Amino acid sequence: MFNQVSDLSSVPVSDLTVESQEGVTWPDGSLGCPEPGMMYTQALVEGYRVVIRAGERTYDFRGTGTTFRLCPSASGGSAASIEVPPPIR
Repeated sequence: MFNQVSDLSSVPVSDLTVESQEGVTWPDGSLGCPEPGMMYTQALVEGYRVVIRAGERTYDFRGTGTTFRLCPSASGGSAASIEVPPPIR
């Protein structure tokens, strides 16, 4: 996520901060971030929301595990999915 935000914002990775991170139960497969013309599962979906700050902008990522996507309506950009490695336990 940090590399993607750095590329989008031209802010160095070292200057990015995690503004918030939380577990969320989304109302459907859109993860609370529907895109026009798309269809989504109509079931509760357990997932996560991570907001990263780059200067004055925030980038809202949502996902269900190892795959997160940038929420375009929340960050003003376009949707993009990224793979995130699982946490080390």
